[in-house]
Amino acid sequence: MVINDGLIEYLGNDASRRIPELGSEGSVETIDLDGRSVFPSFIDGHMHLLQFGASLLKVGLDRCKNLEEIRSTIIKAAEGMPDARRILCRGWRQETTNREALASMIDDIDPRPIFIDADDLHSEWCNSAALVEMGIDRNTPDPVDGVIHRDLDGNPTGLISEGAVITMVWPYLIGLMSKAEKIDCIRAAVKEYHTSGYTGVIEMAMDEGAWQLLECMRGTAELGLRVAAHWIIVPAGDDASNLAQVQTAIDMNAKYNLHNSPNFRIAGIKVICDGVIDSCTAALSKPYLVPPSGSGDLNWTPSALAKVTAMADAANLQIALHAIGDAAINLAINTLESLGTTNRRHRIEHLELTHPEDARRLGELGITASIQPVHSDPAILSAWPELIGSERCDWAFAHRAFHEHGAQLAIGTDSPTAPHLPFPNLYVANTRTSARDLHNHSKINQRQGLDLHEAFGAATWGAAYSCFAETMTGSLEVGKKADFIVLDGLPDNLDAKSLLQACIAETWMDGKPIYRRR
Repeated sequence: MVINDGLIEYLGNDASRRIPELGSEGSVETIDLDGRSVFPSFIDGHMHLLQFGASLLKVGLDRCKNLEEIRSTIIKAAEGMPDARRILCRGWRQETTNREALASMIDDIDPRPIFIDADDLHSEWCNSAALVEMGIDRNTPDPVDGVIHRDLDGNPTGLISEGAVITMVWPYLIGLMSKAEKIDCIRAAVKEYHTSGYTGVIEMAMDEGAWQLLECMRGTAELGLRVAAHWIIVPAGDDASNLAQVQTAIDMNAKYNLHNSPNFRIAGIKVICDGVIDSCTAALSKPYLVPPSGSGDLNWTPSALAKVTAMADAANLQIALHAIGDAAINLAINTLESLGTTNRRHRIEHLELTHPEDARRLGELGITASIQPVHSDPAILSAWPELIGSERCDWAFAHRAFHEHGAQLAIGTDSPTAPHLPFPNLYVANTRTSARDLHNHSKINQRQGLDLHEAFGAATWGAAYSCFAETMTGSLEVGKKADFIVLDGLPDNLDAKSLLQACIAETWMDGKPIYRRR
């Protein structure tokens, strides 16, 4: 592979024919990789940059199996941070506490405010001190698409869900950080992504504050990622307020778009149509099997969603719709179908429980299936049969059906809701078995696995295609950016299990190394 001015100029067996054209003898640097493997670098098709960086500073609860382990982990961590003003945690899975999250369950741990992120980021578990610090009491109204859970007397119990997390908890905690601290979080996130073989990300919850931070880092070695972002649109209760948010995204896109700022741009809008299955907030066509046995609510009315998406589509913005339950997925597909613009590469995020008929429609309508196989790890899905029943579990994470019906796949991780590491993600995509716990032999919808070629392609070229960047990056081709990774430890006969032992030795972007393992 011959690289010149950041681009791939030659690929073949005899680079010596091309090298003399680049300059005089001695002016060309030759690098022998000594038999190591080269792949295109990864592009995370769905992630949250600032939240991921902030999560690196939080106490991890993802390996806790019950309330006792959660409490002991927080107690130990609190003892090690006597000067911290509050204790921030991440990775709580609701099934580990039987979907209970009361302030009283953690109030005696420490007098300081305790904030616990659910692993899906759709819920926040707070102790009483955290509720008081945020000013949340019985008189605090629920936001349009969120819930402050309350007891029979109307007092907050400690659990905050859905839109209330996005509009109340996130802004509060981010607001406590200085600009320098927030930029440090982004630096840490970028470093982790370089180490893991990424040169690009698609950010899926961009707002004005986070974008200003990235603007400060733009064009510096500190950023070092190709960023395509989707502006978050939250239901504000009336059409005028909803459309005002879309107008902000349109204005930002006019300034930062594919043509005038291809490596740092606003690609479109992001709309969250429902919640998640683990908290019974994903919108389903049939009720959950556990009390209170509802079907989950849609965050948007079809009419309000249609107006938002029509405005964005008319402005040539890409539309990304978070839809996890089959009712939300059906609404998302119908909404995008009504626009009649298959060339926009609109996308649906997650697609966790898709009715077979809707799985077929994705390809017909040119909708990108933005998937995160790491979410289908059986180790974190043990509650699903109880919540929705085994029959509906057979629809879960229908990645092969999406592919076979012609939908373009784009693989991401949704970090920090799941690990950002690429190889465990691809392992689960292929095997449908657990990368978190190799001793866990349970499987989820086994027939829906992708082969390794398809999975690698969706995590590189597919992610690039999803944001109109495939002519620039996503594969190793003459004329494209020299964005690639160098791997150690891969056998000649590559299989999924060998991916878990693979080691990223180097990450290159624009023909220059941005990470080298010591």
